[in-house]
This record gives sequence, C-alpha cells and structure tokens, in this order.
Amino acid sequence: MPASGVFVRLTDLSLVYVQLNRVNRLGDAISSPRCPALRKLTVSHARGLPTFIIHSESLLQLKLSNLHTLKKLTVVAPALEELTLSSCLASVMDPSQLVVNISAPELLVLKWKDTYDPSFFELGEMAHLQCLDIGTLVVYGSGKFVYSPDSRILLQCCEAIHKLNLKVVHLSRMVYNQHLSEDMTRLPEVTFLNLVVTALSHSFGACLFNILRMCTSVIKLAIDMSCNYEVCYASCPTPGEECPSDCFCDHPPNWKFKDLILDRLQEVDIINSGGTGHEVAFLERLFSWATALEQITVTFDETITESMAMKEFRQKLLSFSRPEICMRFFVYRGSEKVLYVPEG
Repeated sequence: MPASGVFVRLTDLSLVYVQLNRVNRLGDAISSPRCPALRKLTVSHARGLPTFIIHSESLLQLKLSNLHTLKKLTVVAPALEELTLSSCLASVMDPSQLVVNISAPELLVLKWKDTYDPSFFELGEMAHLQCLDIGTLVVYGSGKFVYSPDSRILLQCCEAIHKLNLKVVHLSRMVYNQHLSEDMTRLPEVTFLNLVVTALSHSFGACLFNILRMCTSVIKLAIDMSCNYEVCYASCPTPGEECPSDCFCDHPPNWKFKDLILDRLQEVDIINSGGTGHEVAFLERLFSWATALEQITVTFDETITESMAMKEFRQKLLSFSRPEICMRFFVYRGSEKVLYVPEG
C-alpha cells in the first residue's frame, strides 16, 4: 500500500502470503485515519509482522491466521462483530514475550484457535458474545496432542453464550491413559452445542458424556462425525480399523449406566453418520437422558451407500425412540441430500 493517502472506499481487504518490512506499517495503513470505511480484514501467512496494532471505528470482521512471527497484537475496534485468531501465537516459545490487547465490546463471534495465557492477554469485556469456537479441545492422550490446551481458559470467561463449537479428536493408538476433558470443570451455559467428532474407530461415548454433563442447559445438539480435522497425525489409521483391545477410549465405562438430566434438549442433528455401533451406543443413552427430545435428524455420510447396515442402524434407533420424537434420516445421492426411505 502507498505510504500515504486515504482509501475512503476500501471496505474489504485480504492479504495472503505477503512480506512486510516495517514494524506496524500495515496497522498504520489500515486503521481508521487512512481506511475509514474498512469493514472486513483478512491477514494470513504474512511474514515480517512481529507487531500488529490496529485502531478501527468501522471494522466488523477480522481474521488473522498463520502469522508465526507475531508477538504483539493490539486491536481496538468498537464495532467489531467477528474475530478469528488461528495459529498466530502458539509458535512463540516464551509466552512472556507475548502482549495481546483486544478491545471489541460489541463482539458476537470469537474463533480462537491459538494459545491463550491470561497473564499476558487482555480481551476486554465481551458482554454481547453469542458464539465461541476454540477449536480442538478434548482428546485422550498426552497433553502434547491438544491443538490449543490453553484456550480452555477462555471457557471460564463466559457465563452464558448461545453457541459453543468444540472439536473432539481421538488419536489412533491411546497408550497414555489420560482423559483430558476431565481437566474441565465448567462450561458456559449453552443453548446450542456443536461438536465435531473425529473418532476413527474409537468409542466416543465417555468423552461426550463428560462434556454434556457440563452443558445441561443445551436445547440443540449437533454432532458431526466427519473424519476431517485440521491436524493430521501420521499414526492415525484409516477409518474402520479395529480399536486396540487395551484402548482407553471407553473409560470410564460407567458412562453407560450413569444418569444425566438433559431436560431442555429438544433437537439433535447427527451429521456424516457412519452408522457404527459406537454411534448406536451413545444415542441409546442420549435418548434416556433427553426426556424432552422432540426431533432427531440423522444424515449419513456421503460415502455410505444404501445397504442392509444402514437399514439396521435406522431400526435400532427407532427401537429405543419414543412416539413423541420425530426421527428423520437422510442420504446423499450425488451431491443432493434426500430423505432416506428403506426399501421393503
């Protein structure tokens, strides 16, 4: 960008794979004095950006990702509604070098997929926050496999929000018996809980039970069984491999017998279902916990073709359903999602 001048009509700006040479020249160029109408800003994979300071009265959406040299971040944006921070700060070895100050009192959506240390970070008041996404949170295994373990602390900053997005990743071979979700003692009061579960061949019921016991206010629950996830480990097997006999994934096993009151839960969406036995086991318990359940929608993964296994999965869910529950199943035919009606 030119060293001087005002860009009065610039509303959207995306900078990807750029090289910056002067400290905070970018911040000076895109703050309100020179970009008074800027509404959306994306900066990704930029080099030479150890400091980023922006003061913008107009900015509504800010996305920062893969800024691996960033150590000082200041955002003052009184109108900001959505903030995404991903893989910018975690590469700094010494957290004491980080200085993060964010003032966005009107923030509605926060997607924080990075490290977080309240000793060096100041987020300011977020009284209007409606949606929180902290990326991968819950796994079995050693702490080194958690994408952003420190971001759990963000959950303590919110008493209540509308939507919480969590990603649940199980590693392929769990040789370390540590249930990391047990480190959490509280989640915000949530009405819409959205979970992305990468289970491979593992049981995930105990893990989801541990999460749901802290989200008893949930009204809508969505579970995406997709195997897509951001961090890929070489040790992960292909889906369908047998879970090792000494695996800890189903521990503690008493989740199958414990009572849980989810008397506000009305709607459940199962997305990219594989029709597995682990899904049946969890859903059977969920039906008993959710006494006010009104609707459940199951969408089979697009790789699943209509088969006897799909029909049996449907029959099993119907067998422990209740008359007042509306249950629908969908399959993909090409790129189109259609209602599944078994033949015969």
